[in-house]
This record gives sequence, structure tokens and C-alpha cells, in this order.
Amino acid sequence: MVSLYPVEKFAQLLIDLSDTDDWSITAIDGVPGSGKSCLGSRIAEAICKIRGTRFRYEDYLTYTRKEMLEWINPGIYQKPQGSPVIADELISMFFKRNWYEEEQKGAIELLNKCRDRHLALIGCVPTLWDIDGTFLGLVSFWIHVQERGIGYVFKRDDNPFRKDKWRRDEGEKLWDRKKPVDTYNNFICAITWEDWTDEERERYYSVRNTKKLSSESNLQKKDYTPRVVRQRNKLICHLVENKLLKQSEIAEIIGVQPSTISMLLDNEGKISTSDVQVQSEVTS
Repeated sequence: MVSLYPVEKFAQLLIDLSDTDDWSITAIDGVPGSGKSCLGSRIAEAICKIRGTRFRYEDYLTYTRKEMLEWINPGIYQKPQGSPVIADELISMFFKRNWYEEEQKGAIELLNKCRDRHLALIGCVPTLWDIDGTFLGLVSFWIHVQERGIGYVFKRDDNPFRKDKWRRDEGEKLWDRKKPVDTYNNFICAITWEDWTDEERERYYSVRNTKKLSSESNLQKKDYTPRVVRQRNKLICHLVENKLLKQSEIAEIIGVQPSTISMLLDNEGKISTSDVQVQSEVTS
């Protein structure tokens, strides 16, 4: 039986980390309705309580990269040092299929330069592996919500020679064999938290619906498949189909994960199959 620790202990761990020059980024995943957003808010609330600041959903909950970066970047909206930031739908900000967006690449670059703000970034996502590979490399902790009120905490591997910083293949095998989670090499602890009260739930959904509606309105105005992107995808398909470059070589040139190139080749929504028909995938 894995011992359960209160969420406040994990919040203190994030504070200790964010007070250094290292990143304090936590990704929370789990099935819909498992309590990811509740956990994210409980962590942020605990951080505020420890630091002696007031917690309000409207002050720390965001659904857009633009607002999140305004809170990080110097300016009138910048959060005080040591503040938590809850990216309630991290998947919409750093989805790995959107690696080609200049805005996304710029956001990652800015995140790399903002560690001195000592912010604790907490993001919720349905599945950890859908996050942009570059951003995933910055994540410090991953919490998998096993069931409502219980989460398993894993840390990024610090072995400089290991490509898979999250030991995904190893963890998948252990999980399939139903091995105790505390035997996983990157497992830290299991945490528990209280569910929202009716009043807290109502307040959260009020702020969520207002901010999410605004973010979706901006999303509808944006064209995610500009001509230059289609041309780039077409060129990548041509290079792979004609065996001019391997996927790993293209990934290194562009600065993305090889798996992203594989996904691009298979993603017909991003490639016009009338122009380019990828018959097979060249392994890297």
C-alpha cells in the first residue's frame, strides 16, 4: 500500500524548487472528471497559503498562452515572484501537433528565459504524451490522477545520457505487469487532496466558463494552416518519401522530436493527400 501525503507537502516541494534557478513546472493528467483541475487549484491554493498571499481563481487560472506569458513577462500583468500559475488546459497551449506555430516556439523560448521569476507553473492535460516534446523536457513533475483525490507523482530523470526523461517504455511495461507504483524508478510519492466544496466548484466554473469562452473566440479567428505550413509539410513528405533525408535528420534540422515528424506524416489533416501521398514511413 502506497503512503499518501497531503497536497500541502507537494506544494512546499514546488516552492523549494521554484526558489532555486530550476524550473518548477508540474503537469497533471488523468481521464476526464478525475479531478485534475481540482488538484491544480489545490496545489496553487496551498502555495499561496504558505507564501501568505490570497488565492482567487481569476488571479491564477488561465486558458491562453497570451495571458500566461503576460503573467510571466515583465509588465503590468506580471505576477509577483513565487506565484503559482494554473494552465487549466495545457494541451491547447503546447500541443505537440502544433510544433510548427511560430507563436508556440516563441512561447517555449520565453519560458526558457523566465526561470528567474520563480513561478510555479501547474498545467492540466488529458495525456502527458500529447504535450509538445520541447516543453515536456522542461516539466519537473508529472502527477497522474489515479482516482479522484489520489495522484501519483513522478519526476523527470536527471540522467544526462537518457533520451527518455520520463522512462515511458519502462513505466508502460511495469504498469502492464501491475507492479507496485512505488517500485518505478522515477516515482516520488502519492498525494491526496480534498474535493471542492459546492461554493468552490461554482466559483471555479464561473471563472472557467468566462475565460474559456474568451479563449475559444480568439481561437476561431486564427488560421492554423497557413500556406507556408502546408508547403513545409509537403517538403518534409517529399524528403522522406524519396529517401533524401531520414526522419531523425529532419527532426534535428527543424528542432523537434522525431516522433513529431512521424505524426506529421500520418496526420492527413495537416497534409494534402491529393498533393502528397506518403506510401511508407522511413525509420530513423
